Amino acid sequence: MSPEEPQFEFIDQSQPPREIPIFPLPNVTLFPNMALPLHIFEERYKRMVHDCLQVDRYLGIFLLRQGWEHAPEPIPYDVGGFGQIARAVKLPTGNFEIVVRGLGRVRVTSYIQEIPYRRALVELLEDEGDDSAELRNQAASMVERLKKILALRPGLGAELQTHLKLLASPRDLAYAVAAHYPDLTIYERQSILEVRTVEMQLARITRLLNRDLARLN
Repeated sequence: MSPEEPQFEFIDQSQPPREIPIFPLPNVTLFPNMALPLHIFEERYKRMVHDCLQVDRYLGIFLLRQGWEHAPEPIPYDVGGFGQIARAVKLPTGNFEIVVRGLGRVRVTSYIQEIPYRRALVELLEDEGDDSAELRNQAASMVERLKKILALRPGLGAELQTHLKLLASPRDLAYAVAAHYPDLTIYERQSILEVRTVEMQLARITRLLNRDLARLN
């Protein structure tokens, strides 16, 4: 995307509307604070992006359930990330290049539209747990394990190293590692996205890091 191309200003809002369009994808999860670039080429999703840009630019990014390749109608998980289109460029082909900024997590309560694209009623999933000393210690333990892995595998996570330097809260650290640690499978990322409390998110990530650290030692 060049500076001369048309852009859409990003407006950060904390609450999603009750109803949002759903973009189901086979290999993508959207975490809070994450910037997700996407190329939109399928006609129904070009329509979805066009419609989003006319209103509040909210949408949900939902991972398709395992086995979607063999399902006549692939089904997404009930929990996904919601965000806003922070930047969009319409190409001469009619395709879109967009960047979605992750704002939070939502659960689908019911689908109200299937054609030309899905729309659903959703509920916001709050992150349970405050920034306590116990959580900060738990986050520090997670980061310590991650640093050991990165020391054994130089160059593995340059972007992740940057996040570790800039972020302080346990919640933000958990989401940064879940989004950017490259050895997590997409379904491991999904399992972290679904966890309700920051404490459990940190515990799950730490278990996965311990697994990888054991393989390296």
